[in-house]
Amino acid sequence: MAIDVMSRRFSVENFERMAAVGILEPDERVELLEGVVVPMTPVGDRHVGRVNVLSERLTVALHPRAIVQVQSAIRLAAHWMPLPDLAVLRHRADYYATGKARPADILLVIEIADTSVDRDRDLKLPAYGRAGIPETWLVDLQSQVVVVGRDPDGDGYRSLLPLRRGASVSVPGFPDVTLTVDEILGPTRP
Repeated sequence: MAIDVMSRRFSVENFERMAAVGILEPDERVELLEGVVVPMTPVGDRHVGRVNVLSERLTVALHPRAIVQVQSAIRLAAHWMPLPDLAVLRHRADYYATGKARPADILLVIEIADTSVDRDRDLKLPAYGRAGIPETWLVDLQSQVVVVGRDPDGDGYRSLLPLRRGASVSVPGFPDVTLTVDEILGPTRP
């Protein structure tokens, strides 16, 4: 017997109202992907360490020219409000206190994947490209590679460049800020 199940895609406004009225707990780690409220995967120590290192390095190198936002929501489209690990934002006097960053504000998104590589690569990375984010770095801790997405278009990114240890990459808009893949990935596992 077939069961007819009705589903509904949520808008960013619906999602924000659910948080405001307490349907979503304040500390609940969820994001809105394609109109679906999706729980985020738990983060391990290695993931936390990479977020901390990259946050510090980028903040020091970019201050006061840009804002480095850590694990906070960005508004991509009507049904998309992900929480990337890091986002490099255009400097704004209010530090985004009056509204979430939107694609025109975002120079770089960094997703660090230890256990979430499939979701980040197949769902989030193309969404960032479709939204027009100039560049995205997918830091794949399992495969020890940084995939750099560039040249956004309606399908995602036209260029996906895998970088391995020994290579380096500059922050878009700031050619003086370069990180090595070794810095990004951190120490190799024993």
